[in-house]
Amino acid sequence: MTGENKNYDIHRNLIEGCRNNDRKAQVRLYDLYYKAMYNTSYRILNNPAEAEDIMQEAFLDAFRRIRSFQPQGEMAFYRWLATIAEHRLKDAIKAQQAAKRGGGRVQQIGRANRWTESRSEESRVGKGVEHCGRRTSI
Repeated sequence: MTGENKNYDIHRNLIEGCRNNDRKAQVRLYDLYYKAMYNTSYRILNNPAEAEDIMQEAFLDAFRRIRSFQPQGEMAFYRWLATIAEHRLKDAIKAQQAAKRGGGRVQQIGRANRWTESRSEESRVGKGVEHCGRRTSI
C-alpha cells in the first residue's frame, strides 16, 4: 500500500467514524485541519477571536452535514471544509461591512446576525435588543 493510499484510507475511515457520531474521529479530523483553516481565517479577518468562531462554526457545519460528503481523494475533505469556511468568512465580512455602514456593530451568533447599537449595555437592553440564534460547541 502506498503512502497516498494509506492516507486516503485513514481519511475515509475518519469520515465514516464521523458519520457514526464517533467523537474521536471528529477530534482527529479537527486536529488535522484546524490550523490551516484558522490561519486562513485569521489572515482574512485579522481578529483571532472571530477566526476561532468561524472555524468552530465551519467544523460544526461540516460534522452536521458529513453524511452528504462524498470522499473523492485525500484532499476532498479539506476542499469541502474550506468551502464551508469560505461561506462563513463571507458572512463575517458582510457583517463587518454592515457594521461600518450602520454605525453599530453586528455580531454573528450561530446562523443569525443581530445588530446592536454602539451604546452602553443598559441602553441596548432598554431598547429591547433580542438574541437571535444560539451558540453550540464541538
